[in-house]
Amino acid sequence: MAARTIQTNPATQTNELNEKVWETNMNTNQNKTPTVDVNQADFESQVLKSNQPVLVAFWAPWSRRCRGLDSVLGAVASACAGNVKVVKVNADDHPDLSLQYGIQSVPTLLYFLAGNLLDKVVGAASKEAILAKLRAVSRVGDSKSPAPQAAKNIDTVTREPKAATPPERYSAKRTRHHVNFFCEAPEAKSVRLVGDFNEWDPAATPMKQMPDGRWMASLELPHGHHRYLFIVDGTPTLDPKASGVARDDRNRPVSLIAVS
Repeated sequence: MAARTIQTNPATQTNELNEKVWETNMNTNQNKTPTVDVNQADFESQVLKSNQPVLVAFWAPWSRRCRGLDSVLGAVASACAGNVKVVKVNADDHPDLSLQYGIQSVPTLLYFLAGNLLDKVVGAASKEAILAKLRAVSRVGDSKSPAPQAAKNIDTVTREPKAATPPERYSAKRTRHHVNFFCEAPEAKSVRLVGDFNEWDPAATPMKQMPDGRWMASLELPHGHHRYLFIVDGTPTLDPKASGVARDDRNRPVSLIAVS
């Protein structure tokens, strides 16, 4: 998503009160508030029509990182009970939701307010980082401008002023590029994409078959060379249209793509 910024109004009495509520809940709430599992059928009612900020965690049962994040999400749900809803979506069981929100790896955390997606974080995060993000999202709702209108203008939320730091120099290695992978296997029943970008996990990136029979997966990859393979009905397959052929850590041939 393109980076956008919102400037919130100066702190009001309402904001100060909400900050106190946050601190009280985070420090004293001992109730075990579980996360809520949502699916395609109730995503709209649980997330898009919620009158509270919503943290949506896309996860998968095979992912060790997701299992490690589960206790963090439970702690977050307890800490902000009554202020924020914390829900989980099984990315494997609900591929349409995963496709709709561009879920390319798990875990991925989405932050919603008034039915609008405000921020997206790929990968695990600490309890402190998640709570800080949720505070910022809540302050958007407390600003005088209506939250739905504000959400149209943001993807990142400004935080308290910090000491000025020199801007980072541009580096191609830090840029990410949208890459479409295509596999021509019209008779295949299942095609998955594995590579150094998803730890060669055959369950991480399933490809979707298009009407013309080809299989496609879209990823955001950093600048550089990446090794990959297609898993066609369980069989590792080189991409005949790859930039070249390389070797994996076991000296097996793999396809190579140059991202720039």
